[in-house]
Amino acid sequence: MLQEIKFPNQYNQCPSFCKKTDCALHGNCVFGFNRIFGGARELRLDFNRCNLQCELCWSNNNDLSSLFTVEDVFKNFVECIFTNHKYIYEIVKPNKIETFKLQSLQIIGGEPLISFDRFQFILEFLKKIDDLLTENFEYYSSSLKLDSSKRFRVKLFTNGITIGNGKIKLEKIKALNQFNHIRVDLLVSIKGFHEEGFCALQGDTSCNKDYFEHQISCLEKLVSLPQHTLYVQPVLGFYHSNHFNIKAPQIDAENMFIFNETPLSRRLYNILKDYILKGTGFFVEPVHALGKNEKAINEFYLQKQSYLERLNLIESDLKSNSKTDYRKTKLKCLFTLKP
Repeated sequence: MLQEIKFPNQYNQCPSFCKKTDCALHGNCVFGFNRIFGGARELRLDFNRCNLQCELCWSNNNDLSSLFTVEDVFKNFVECIFTNHKYIYEIVKPNKIETFKLQSLQIIGGEPLISFDRFQFILEFLKKIDDLLTENFEYYSSSLKLDSSKRFRVKLFTNGITIGNGKIKLEKIKALNQFNHIRVDLLVSIKGFHEEGFCALQGDTSCNKDYFEHQISCLEKLVSLPQHTLYVQPVLGFYHSNHFNIKAPQIDAENMFIFNETPLSRRLYNILKDYILKGTGFFVEPVHALGKNEKAINEFYLQKQSYLERLNLIESDLKSNSKTDYRKTKLKCLFTLKP
């Protein structure tokens, strides 16, 4: 089984770490790093191709990819663990070892669940990791940060379309709820609160309006799943940040993220409310430019002026490039919840 995976881009490469540890896969590894804080790093695996064409997507900057087998990716993962073990216990030898462990694994894209075959690829890969931890827990856990239940966290991002339209059956998704030492956060990234906003973010001429309904159906199918090793979290995939308000050619920024009285928008409101009441929560992902310097921010703005504005920022204190609880944003007023 082969799947197309991107090599790390310039923002996710970590050449100093790879050189310092003399990693055998330096310059030819499928995994990149997300920096979290201090010495903490998160592994990142990027699949190529998506079934959406979001105008503001920050993953459309890297087309360098190749075909890999599950075994290829798994060998890369094991090498990352060996390398990080060496970094912690032979090179850095920090006082706070937990900070330098691999914090989690992010599986993103593109769309990781663009097909059933790709889902099977990811499931097989995660099973191999789970077996690895089960067989030699002491060694491998010494390089991975685990939760209180001794599980390594995997963040699996999806737009949910193939779950919503039934190409990936709910019974298959339940396999993600049966690991021993892995916790899977299935982050369902919705693209707006109403059909008009969804299509505006896709570019109206290429918009498949059924996809918005499929995203809602996905959330409806998953909400009743018990939480064992699988935790489903809805995320608003594009939202205002401390740099940009999101608008569209025909929609003002203040109207991009409000519910309306259309049937699909009401369904989305109700299912998000269910997740909030369940305690799973609801999050937003602020839009951001690749690169954090002012030049990168200005270039991103100039490229996307039809979809962005920078005047009278709606969420001026909201940090970009981070998953944020909706209650910390102005969306907290949208949901009327009983105590």
